[in-house]
Amino acid sequence: MIQARGAGMDVKWLEDLQALIDTGSFTKAAERRNVTQPAFSRRIQSLEHWFGVPLVDRDQRPFGLHQHVLDNRDEIAQTIDLLYELRSRVLASAQGRKRVVFATQHALTVSVFPALIGAIRENVQRLSYRMRIGNKPECVTRFVSGEADFLVCYEAPDTTATLPTTGAKRLELGGETLLPVAAPELAGRMGAAGDQNDAVPLLAHPRDSFMGQIIERACLRELVMSRNVEVVCETAYSTGLKQLAVAGLGIAWLPYSLVADDIAAGSLRQLADNFAAPELQIVMYAQLKFHTPEARSVWEFVCSLNHLPFQTSNVDTARPVSAVSRQ
Repeated sequence: MIQARGAGMDVKWLEDLQALIDTGSFTKAAERRNVTQPAFSRRIQSLEHWFGVPLVDRDQRPFGLHQHVLDNRDEIAQTIDLLYELRSRVLASAQGRKRVVFATQHALTVSVFPALIGAIRENVQRLSYRMRIGNKPECVTRFVSGEADFLVCYEAPDTTATLPTTGAKRLELGGETLLPVAAPELAGRMGAAGDQNDAVPLLAHPRDSFMGQIIERACLRELVMSRNVEVVCETAYSTGLKQLAVAGLGIAWLPYSLVADDIAAGSLRQLADNFAAPELQIVMYAQLKFHTPEARSVWEFVCSLNHLPFQTSNVDTARPVSAVSRQ
């Protein structure tokens, strides 16, 4: 039994654990964290000593994470977010910078949002930004309650808007395709006409999540009538599903902007010719009455963009943003 030590905990150890959860591999997690595998292993061991319990089941081959880690994976991610958020708030206050808060879905934080916030930072100065990351209902709640200045989220074109236009300003940033993707070897099997009797290994979003509901309605209802579908793993984290897909464990429906680089590199293949690929919209909401002049400046800048700062698979990125809905 590991005994807890009195020494302090380094936040980078939690980030290491998050990388291990996402990748399911010490080698890939160490590469993501830009350290050698032995150094990465020592840092995980240091975190185990701080917690006072083992986190990794080293008797399992390949290794597995103990259930008490998996049960708290959301809290681990939220704790990392809160720690950096606190640092950002202290630093911004010390430097006299105003802060703008975004509520953003998980998948958008690693695909579309970095390019969007990069464009904003280049043009709206002396601001710091806070991301409140979560599933779509969590993000909507934070925005409606006034905790966030902006909400950046996905919407399905064939459904009503996330929020009534009487309560918020709305801007369509672009379109997105939910692509079925798999590692090349599995994609070859799933796309072969002679393998229709093979079970379809599915890496799924929870059925009660936004992504899960879209995929269930647009893709799976018809698929389960013609093929045997086996759910290999279920998680709300699109980045985690992507890593599992790269590892060859199944097919996942993921936003094109999240997997475009993997498709270009050949680590994933898209299967839109074999399975349905629903369309989504990327939408930004602003409070009807801005909390601060800084939030107004951010909104006015985004509305003035002539070119989208990110690329998606199903829209012309040269289209002016001014041509889309600004309700």
